[in-house]
Amino acid sequence: MVVSTNWEDPYEEAWDSSKINTHEEDWELITRARALDNTLHLVAANRIGDDGKTLSFFGRSKIIGPRGQEIASLNQRKEGILSARIDLGLTDEKRSRYYTFFKDRRPDAYGDLVKPY
Repeated sequence: MVVSTNWEDPYEEAWDSSKINTHEEDWELITRARALDNTLHLVAANRIGDDGKTLSFFGRSKIIGPRGQEIASLNQRKEGILSARIDLGLTDEKRSRYYTFFKDRRPDAYGDLVKPY
């Protein structure tokens, strides 16, 4: 699953560039929420360091389980390699035991929206 969290801030130009929000709190919430509401393992990668202009990337790459729990993370603010053993069977187990949005899906109503290109 790909979750884009590197959106442009529409009010960025009005702010003092030293105070631009790096969205770190949003990153923490969104990555866990997407794993939970899709009941799957999610790998979230983020760069670290400055872009040479106004943005400072905070890192915090992580692996999240299908219930939104953090399995592994790079908490330090430096480059690193992250890996973890995950049980892919856990996805099916969690989807069968807990309420998920998948139970209310209506693929028949999606039509052309989900057809391959």
